[in-house]
Amino acid sequence: MLLVFGMVVGACVAYAQQAQRGQTSYMPVGIKEPFASIMARMSAAKPGIKKAHTDLLNERYDLSDRPAQGVAMSRGKPVQEGVRSTRSALKRRASCSACSIS
Repeated sequence: MLLVFGMVVGACVAYAQQAQRGQTSYMPVGIKEPFASIMARMSAAKPGIKKAHTDLLNERYDLSDRPAQGVAMSRGKPVQEGVRSTRSALKRRASCSACSIS
């Protein structure tokens, strides 16, 4: 009898916790929009997202090809030399590290 009561109370608590759950970052499973329109919308947004990401990378890092002379990884791939972070990224990182709690 006590076991059954415990199981009922446990099920009620689990259901109540599930009902109180707020918004999540997961996309809903019950998608109302047709797949073709989702694909078209995301394909149209892709160039803008790619440009914003590329601009951010170019702002933070020097991605130019500068192989070090006489140094190579296995299979002959050249090792890049020099500092790759830009000055603005290094300044931002220095100011953030001073504020961090360790």
